[in-house]
Amino acid sequence: MEERENNLAMMRLAIELASDLEIGLVKVFAAWPGIIDDEDDTALYAPYERQAHYTKLYPADLRRWRRAVDGLRETADWAAARGVTLALQNHAPLLRTGYEDALTMMREVNRPNMALCLDVPLFKERQGDAYIREAVRACAPHIRLTHFGAWNFRESEDGEPIQEHGPSHDGTINYAQYFAALQQAGYDGYLVSEYCLPCVKDHRIAGIDEIDRANALALRYMKQLVMVTGAV
Repeated sequence: MEERENNLAMMRLAIELASDLEIGLVKVFAAWPGIIDDEDDTALYAPYERQAHYTKLYPADLRRWRRAVDGLRETADWAAARGVTLALQNHAPLLRTGYEDALTMMREVNRPNMALCLDVPLFKERQGDAYIREAVRACAPHIRLTHFGAWNFRESEDGEPIQEHGPSHDGTINYAQYFAALQQAGYDGYLVSEYCLPCVKDHRIAGIDEIDRANALALRYMKQLVMVTGAV
């Protein structure tokens, strides 16, 4: 309860800040796996981590779900009073891999200013063309924001950006199909770069220069891909 009230207080301040800055969209999570402070250079996620999409939900999971829905309803009402829309991201741990849980929770919150932030890296291994098209079709009326990760790119020998395996599954992220599906669905929002993991190079924590380099490399890749798919 104490942690939930703390997060509600934080959300109220975030909404007020967005309103003051005349920003009409705030991304939210249903829950966060938590951070453990320790003696290393980076923090760690707590044991409460994401579940596979096929995992059965037990009473403790349902209790967390209902608490998240109640909290998002309260937050959405504050946001509506300020003219702000909330974009629920399909992010672990409460929401399972894919789009289904995020779409279901958005509908259960049942507020007109509750939308979706759909991120294809969070599909993990579910990167098949058919599934991605299904996800975008199902969520298209509600998508207001989407991210791409900047943490899995390198340069080829001739200087071209190449995507490596993502951080959460043994494979690459199917941005090509995802962007094409967004274009077909008429998405006209932002594609936002995100570096949301510790930046490690040569087994050492890297600095902001390495993060800037990674973001520039990812941006080059995405611009080329957008031109090929015709997405805007």
